[in-house]
Amino acid sequence: MTSMRDSTHAAGIDGPASAASEAVASADIAEITASRAALLHACFSADERAHLSGRPDATIAGFLAVKRAWLDLAARFADGTACTERDIELSHSANGAPIVIRAHGPVDAARLRISVSHTRDTAYAVVCMAGGAS
Repeated sequence: MTSMRDSTHAAGIDGPASAASEAVASADIAEITASRAALLHACFSADERAHLSGRPDATIAGFLAVKRAWLDLAARFADGTACTERDIELSHSANGAPIVIRAHGPVDAARLRISVSHTRDTAYAVVCMAGGAS
């Protein structure tokens, strides 16, 4: 289930809090386990697939949740251009935090902040952006 909401506060995000937007999404880890190869091919670039090779299903579910949250956020600023999961590319920073490598569409990747967490069954992601679309 995917949900989104406008944020009235944005701790840790540059810019005025009133201009920040966020989207929240989830991905079932069982969904990844059941159809890992198909989801990797449909939703992830070749570089992402290589990066995720051998990683746990929870990590892949976290990346998928980020992509879903980003799609929700991008839809708010879209000019009619459709975006897909493959329009955003993710990786991990040196300290293991998820990072946006590239994002096409109405949302400037440099202004995105993401947070990912998971339970035993579900991965959750929050994607925040300050200042509106670029």
